[in-house]
Amino acid sequence: PSLGELGRPTRGLGAMSGIAEYRRRVQARHRPVVAVATAPEVDACLARSGLTLVDALRPWSDVRGISFSVRLNPESGYPHVLSEFGVRFHDARECARVPGHVVDAHAAAALEPWSAADAPGLARALAGVPSDVPSLIAHARGERTSSETGGGTPMLVDDPATSKTFVAPWLDAYHARFDRAMQFADHEAIDHPVGVVYAVMANVPGEDPAEAYRRLAQDPASFPPCLRDAQLADPDVPTHCVLVHDASSPSAMSEADLEALRAKTQIAIGPSSGGTFVLPVNGAREPVVGRADAWSGHIETGLASTTRGIEPVTSGCAARGAYLSDEDIERHRVFVAELVNLSLLPSMDRRAKALNAVIIANRKGLKNQLKSFWGRSTGQIAKPEGDGGYTRDCIESQMRIAADLSMALRDYEGAAGLYRLLAADYKADKAWRRLGAAQESLGHALAMTQTPRRWTAEGPPHREARREAESALESAAGYHARAAATGTEPGTSQPANAPQTDRDITPADRARWATKAGLAHASFLAACGAHRECASPLMRASAEDSQNHARAALLLEGAAHAYLRAEVPMPRKAAIHMVLAGHRFNQAQLRAYAVRCYACALTVYAHEGAPLGKLAASWPRLGRTNGEGDGKVLNDVTDGIRSPDLKKTRVSSRRAAREAGERKSARLAVGLYHAALRALPAAVRVWFADLRDKNFARALASATALCVSPALLAAEFDAVERASKGNYGGGGLADDAGELTIKASRGNREVVARYDIDDACLELVVRLPASYPLGAAELDCAKRVGISEARLRKWMLTVTSILQHQNGAVAEGLMLWRSNIDREFKGVEPCPICYLVIHGTNHQTPRLVCRQCSNKFHSACLYKWFQSSSGSKCPLCQVPWGSNYR
Repeated sequence: PSLGELGRPTRGLGAMSGIAEYRRRVQARHRPVVAVATAPEVDACLARSGLTLVDALRPWSDVRGISFSVRLNPESGYPHVLSEFGVRFHDARECARVPGHVVDAHAAAALEPWSAADAPGLARALAGVPSDVPSLIAHARGERTSSETGGGTPMLVDDPATSKTFVAPWLDAYHARFDRAMQFADHEAIDHPVGVVYAVMANVPGEDPAEAYRRLAQDPASFPPCLRDAQLADPDVPTHCVLVHDASSPSAMSEADLEALRAKTQIAIGPSSGGTFVLPVNGAREPVVGRADAWSGHIETGLASTTRGIEPVTSGCAARGAYLSDEDIERHRVFVAELVNLSLLPSMDRRAKALNAVIIANRKGLKNQLKSFWGRSTGQIAKPEGDGGYTRDCIESQMRIAADLSMALRDYEGAAGLYRLLAADYKADKAWRRLGAAQESLGHALAMTQTPRRWTAEGPPHREARREAESALESAAGYHARAAATGTEPGTSQPANAPQTDRDITPADRARWATKAGLAHASFLAACGAHRECASPLMRASAEDSQNHARAALLLEGAAHAYLRAEVPMPRKAAIHMVLAGHRFNQAQLRAYAVRCYACALTVYAHEGAPLGKLAASWPRLGRTNGEGDGKVLNDVTDGIRSPDLKKTRVSSRRAAREAGERKSARLAVGLYHAALRALPAAVRVWFADLRDKNFARALASATALCVSPALLAAEFDAVERASKGNYGGGGLADDAGELTIKASRGNREVVARYDIDDACLELVVRLPASYPLGAAELDCAKRVGISEARLRKWMLTVTSILQHQNGAVAEGLMLWRSNIDREFKGVEPCPICYLVIHGTNHQTPRLVCRQCSNKFHSACLYKWFQSSSGSKCPLCQVPWGSNYR
């Protein structure tokens, strides 16, 4: 089968399941947070079962069978009824924004299962690499398992329960951990707790539970840090008292005594709390055997209370929940249901309605809108530009809180309207960080408002239904990239949830926010089945300033997978992104990942008809872990590439082996980069022009000029000399009307082309930069006779287009330019889109004619124009094209 027919995505059910899964993830991400603070005695009691109170409650956080009516805006239509609801339980100490180095460490831990760089680890990485392009595409689409690859470790396929967005398990794991570590930001209220639970022991001899509750509630360390000083925080959230009863204690109480104690404690702490509950634990006298483990899948890493963000070692003598009886588990489930149905939902509803009333009073009507608009323009509403200057009582903060509450209560249309108002205000204040967060939330809200019926009716890839949501998510990353970043990256001693002002924001923080928005955008496109478009936000995020190597490499690898999963697979684009990902993986010291990416690229380049055959044929020998043949093969492959000699040093055998492996990977990377420049110079040039890290761009240009360009320049001038003698392989037309003379100057890196026809003469000078073909060729007119200024500009534009945007050599470009001029002198008009008579790819002349303006176009140019403009109008007269062509 052809590459276009391989692994074509299933239209309909498969894409709809992707949308449903995406909506489920967004809904889970916007669940309200409940902070849990426990007394030390409670932690010691539950440690017997290997749990904390948060761990014990998380499996039952989904509440079903309720009926709660939500109508936050009195001017909206009918209310919607919640039949199910979910919350997120977090330790109160963990409800805090964590420093950037903890975010990076926590996310990077997702790569450890596949990062072994010893000989067995590299062998496992290579064993999972398919040997041909069809198998590579099938792997990228998740159509093969390890049993189909001869027992090797699967490269892209893993447990479908964890591979949801990017198919590769390490990409999905990194995305999940990165998103978890980026929670509790101070510029959005999505993760701010809507309730606090204080848990104390019910049966400690000689201690009053009400007094223990007051002591715990008044301890500043027990209050969620994100509710103390944040600009969007509301410290007046409902608090709840939980009396934990240890049934295994000698002082265990009866049900009647517990109910009496609960009522007494409720009276003692007053009616201001959200309620008092009894929670039994350790009801099993012996460890329960044979019961499914409902807790291990919900354990999360403590980030704010640790310094590295790596999972701590779990200790315990029994399995999780071993001493919790079935009655205990049922009481836990009932407690969560009562907490949600009787306290959290009513308090969230009241708060959201009050905020909406304030917002309507401030923004309803033409008078208030004009007052707000002119106030911003004249300075009556004084706010400095930037992300600072917002207090908890200002209208923008209240709109953000109301919008996030609407998302939590699943009023997505109301949330989208508030996010739009908020985005307009933030844009006027140039609060780019807050604007990016608002746009990201708006994209999620718009994606949730589209009913499944509309997604189904339109069919994948849902272009119209996703248009507004995609625009919001795309702009979010751009606004994050514009945020001011003048601070320096703090050290590891930076406390969690430390106040972060505009002056404290670092370029690394900005890169993390842009990456978060880019991953959200890519996840949405992947869910819609638009895998080809999914690569763009990943590539933009990888090019952010101060982006660390590991994250940039993962994003580039994700873009490569997206090209393979496209409806029409694009393996060559995937291969060049695999090469770039391998380079960044190598810089991040993740050699196993680098080897896997290089091997995938070699699989594509070994395909029949593709370049790099010599390098791909050498791959079986490159896979050895030792031997003298490897270095010789790499030296043969990189023949003509100058590289500095490495000074020999005396090191231990282990260090010598590691350095030899690093040199081998470096040579392989240089060889692939050299081959990409030789085969796809225009594509590499476009990638180089989009680099945001200017220091890296300058270093790459210098290295290219030193190591790669001399060999490629020599090949270019050899081709020019063959063309000047008339034996160039690219050749021109047999019936040439004009004479083309080409001369080369290797010392000056110049090619002089003189074209004579009748009494007209034109002499062009093409100057090649030292870093060619990474740098574009420069064009200059040295002499012209009998040629008008307008025609000269058009011809110069033609040559520039051929040299910069085609993958051919300079001599081939000049021959194609000569053919275009010859046809033009014979009366053939150039295509108004590409300004060429002969198309650079299919070598056809303009044939499609517009019946309105009579201009002729190349069929390929016209098809590309219709695709990019999302219409079918003539590029010049704008008359609908339809079927009116001959």
